[in-house]
Amino acid sequence: MDTQEDKLRKNLLIFAASFMTFAVMFWLFIYWMMGSNFSSNVPLGYQAISVASLVYYVKTRDLAIFRFVQLTLFLFAPFIMQWSLGSSVTSSGVTLWALLAPIGALVVSGWRESIPWFFT
Repeated sequence: MDTQEDKLRKNLLIFAASFMTFAVMFWLFIYWMMGSNFSSNVPLGYQAISVASLVYYVKTRDLAIFRFVQLTLFLFAPFIMQWSLGSSVTSSGVTLWALLAPIGALVVSGWRESIPWFFT
């Protein structure tokens, strides 16, 4: 049986993954309207991986894999996005989004499990 804290962590991670998946739809629309076809592939890939990990979690209830995939997406997708756009000026500081990984790890994991996310 899960404690209340574990249930809250799971629900927060599912909410964050779902929210980001829906936010990426808006992001994709903006990039397609701007004509940035290559740059729109990054959010599309993000969305596909995020949905696949969510489906995997629903089927297997393996929180460790789901948490790792989501935090990895939070950490590395902004850097790939910034690279595809050219610079931090043109990407509007999308790299700041990567701060969600260590903060998210602190929220959905314990403080001991989140330490590596602060150093990557």
